[in-house]
Amino acid sequence: MRLHPLFVFVMGASLLTGYFIELFTLFCIVFVHELGHVYAAKSFGWRIKEIKMLPFGGVASMDEQASIPLWQEIVVALAGPLQNVLMIVFTWCMMTLGIWESAWSQYFIYVNAMIAIFNLIPILPLDGGKIGQALLSYYLPYFRAVYWSHWFSMILSAASLCLLFFPHPFLQWNFNIFIVSLFLIYSNWHDYKNIQYTFFRFLVHRELRKYDAETNSKDSHGKMHPLYVKRAASIQHIARCFRRDKEHCIFVVNESGKVEQFVTEKQIIQCFFSKTKRKCAVSDLFM
Repeated sequence: MRLHPLFVFVMGASLLTGYFIELFTLFCIVFVHELGHVYAAKSFGWRIKEIKMLPFGGVASMDEQASIPLWQEIVVALAGPLQNVLMIVFTWCMMTLGIWESAWSQYFIYVNAMIAIFNLIPILPLDGGKIGQALLSYYLPYFRAVYWSHWFSMILSAASLCLLFFPHPFLQWNFNIFIVSLFLIYSNWHDYKNIQYTFFRFLVHRELRKYDAETNSKDSHGKMHPLYVKRAASIQHIARCFRRDKEHCIFVVNESGKVEQFVTEKQIIQCFFSKTKRKCAVSDLFM
């Protein structure tokens, strides 16, 4: 676990302005928020490499890349805001019983609520963005889900940044929101430029999980999902049609729609990682 430079910047700014108690409270809330993600991920056996602490939560880097079941990813994403809800309920009980000071308790509840609500905004890498991408990948191929979720996140981040420059009675200028919006735009643009690398990792881990499932005689994929492609379809195009939680069988059809050839998912992945075969038509390689 390490602190992101943005988190250090916010802490430094708070120290300079004399808000030490607020700073310490923010750090503790973010830390517990992230522990919720860690506990949920570890309970599913995820392999977490690194956790970056951000002012609004944390970002976990995992060895798995979209190879985990969708429902597990949603549960892990919700585990962070759930900790904020639990802390709000606990603090409210302590305040009602007169055990904790009212002013500090109200601030603690307010910060927890803001962090939980902000994290549920559908912008990557926030928890809401992860949930949105997971739900989108249920209906769309993984490549298209990642592509559109990053574009949508950039648009929303830019919109939040632009709103700060227009006077509004319910939205005032906030330097922290300005910095966070810039960070979200940069983060999504960086991930968008590396989408091909992300897709490569998806295919690699997909094949590894399938191998582990065959070794342990268990099926880690969902139901078989047929893909019907034309003879001229490239290997890259077919691979980009792969969905999460699905195992594919590829049927090559002619112009009249008649199946002429069957190709396995493993064959497509092997050809995809060959630079000389990636853009070749499936008919040139298997027919």
